[in-house]
Amino acid sequence: MVRKLVFLSGLAIAVCTALLLVLAIYGNTEREESLAIGERVVSNLHLGMQRTETQQYVQAAWRQYRCDYGDWAEDVYLFGSRDTNLAAIVILRFSKQGEQEILDQISSYDSYMLYKFADCQVSEK
Repeated sequence: MVRKLVFLSGLAIAVCTALLLVLAIYGNTEREESLAIGERVVSNLHLGMQRTETQQYVQAAWRQYRCDYGDWAEDVYLFGSRDTNLAAIVILRFSKQGEQEILDQISSYDSYMLYKFADCQVSEK
């Protein structure tokens, strides 16, 4: 009886380990694919672009936060995985110069920072 319990507990541990390994590999692949999308987007952007010019490059985003802070604004885009922990996150900061909004910063955050944009306007595809 004891041998049977030891065998079953060992088997359960082996199954759980294998399942965790499969999930880790899948998660890493999904994260890498998301980051590759984000990198392609960023490679097409450059400082000094108008907000309207950037729109063609961020169309693949499945979620966008638009945050207006008066003299400047931030657009936050999520690409790739629908799991926010695995998605690529690109932040574009625009300074307002008269009627124009000019891209003056390109950055990214990890998903745990998304709470900073909770009060912003959100749209999702």
